[in-house]
Parts: sequence; structure tokens; C-alpha cells
Amino acid sequence: MDNETAKLLVSQGGTLLFLDFPIGNEFGIDMNVNKVGEKFKGVKMIPPGLHFIHFSSVNVAHKSVGPRSGFFHFFKQQEFLTKQWNLREEDISNEPISEQEIDRYRQTLMGDLDKFLAPYPFEQYKQWCGLTDFITENTLIRLNPSNKLISSMTI
Repeated sequence: MDNETAKLLVSQGGTLLFLDFPIGNEFGIDMNVNKVGEKFKGVKMIPPGLHFIHFSSVNVAHKSVGPRSGFFHFFKQQEFLTKQWNLREEDISNEPISEQEIDRYRQTLMGDLDKFLAPYPFEQYKQWCGLTDFITENTLIRLNPSNKLISSMTI
């Protein structure tokens, strides 16, 4: 991808900032999943529409991966979504992030923060759209669980 296209996608696409997500755990968006490195703080250039954000805790010592959990989100153009990881609960924190902190991160998006954001995996985007094209935001609202989190195991 050339530099101009990347800049356009960053300025027009959505951004997910995922604070304090542990190194070595698995993080994914849509059909893509990766182990998180020390620089990971989220994903940039997310196309508008429905996306599935998912994650799993990894125990390196026992070479095991915990159950996958995640949530669906309809990203708007230029949306800046911020989530925080709760290390003790090994899940997304329910504590709200202050608007001042979110604004501070948003202002550094094109500067310091950019190098910590993974680009959206466009290689599988067409296939993802084929799977989700007919799911409307109203349908998601109607079918989403009350806590909005979906897990691969019952709780």
C-alpha cells in the first residue's frame, strides 16, 4: 500500500485503541488473529461497517489459549473507539475512560500513536463483507447479549 493511500485510510477509517492489552495474548478483528507484541495499542484504518473484535488470554508456560471472547461493533467513518483491558479479570474493563484521556489519544493519532496501531487486515476484507453484508445495525442491537460480549464458552 502506498503512503498516500495509507494516509487516506487512516484519516477516513475507524480506530480501535485497546489500552493495556497484555503482550503474548491473542487479539483479532473479523477473521484475522495475531499474538500481541509489546508495541500493540490497537488497530487503525478500520473500514466503516460491522466488525468483530475478539481476544484470548494465553498461558505461555502451559502452552494453552483461553476461550475466545469478543464483541461486534458497527464502526462509523473516523470513529475512535477506546477500550481498556482489566488484567485481574482478564477481560475488557467496565470502567469508563475519561473523555479527556480519549481526546488526548485522538489528538496523537497521526503522530506518536500511529506507530503503535496495527493496520486493518484488508486481505480478508472482501470475504468478511460477504459474510456480514446483510447484518444491519438494528439487527445487531436486537440480537446482541445484554453485556455485549460474546464468548466461545458459556459463563
